[in-house]
Amino acid sequence: MNNRSIVIAGNRSGRISPEGEDMNLLTIVIIIAMLLTVVALIMGIGSMMRGGEYDEKHETQYMFARVGMQAVTLILLLFAIYLANY
Repeated sequence: MNNRSIVIAGNRSGRISPEGEDMNLLTIVIIIAMLLTVVALIMGIGSMMRGGEYDEKHETQYMFARVGMQAVTLILLLFAIYLANY
């Protein structure tokens, strides 16, 4: 049993399983990053739909946040792939 990840939840037997039955901290962080990306996207679309002065003020901020969160998510996913193959 060689488990390199940080496990925050065990399986029913109380043992840590290397077969991927447990959700580790990195998985949770990746899911949160993906959700934040979707939130930034929805807020940007909402800003564009609203239009006017509000859109002019916030559109760039929301889309920049979306691109930033996509970059963070991609880096985390690549890191997870690296750890899985290491």
